[in-house]
Amino acid sequence: CIALLASDTTAVRKEAANTLSSLCFAESAKGDAIEGGAMKPLCALLSDAAWQVRSAAAAAVMAITTTDAGKKEIVPAEGVEPLIQLLLERHRSLKLNVLKTIANVAVNPAVRDQLKLSEVVLPALTELVEGSDELLAKHATTAKNAVLWEP
Repeated sequence: CIALLASDTTAVRKEAANTLSSLCFAESAKGDAIEGGAMKPLCALLSDAAWQVRSAAAAAVMAITTTDAGKKEIVPAEGVEPLIQLLLERHRSLKLNVLKTIANVAVNPAVRDQLKLSEVVLPALTELVEGSDELLAKHATTAKNAVLWEP
């Protein structure tokens, strides 16, 4: 499944990421995905040309980053900057996945600092918090609180 993330076919990349997302709701699969090297290609797919692939990759990254190992792996996998850019997307399902992922990974101090220093993150989160979509506002509030948390 991980190897298929690099497919030349958009539908295959999307379904490979969707499959990993589904599998990684099981705790043991998250560790297997990290050990199998899934984070780097998943984070690369956060910048895919097809929004459906970006959304599926964000869902998989969200599932994996519920673990401490996943939270740590997002930095070497170079996933933080693509997540930041995805906050500017208009697709609701993609944005929800990104907000949940940001809330997950912001507990990592290096990630939290990168998110706080970004010119995109806090304005985008504030706009979503104040927006009319209640579900986006709820998850944006959680993400914003995680980014602004101080030890």
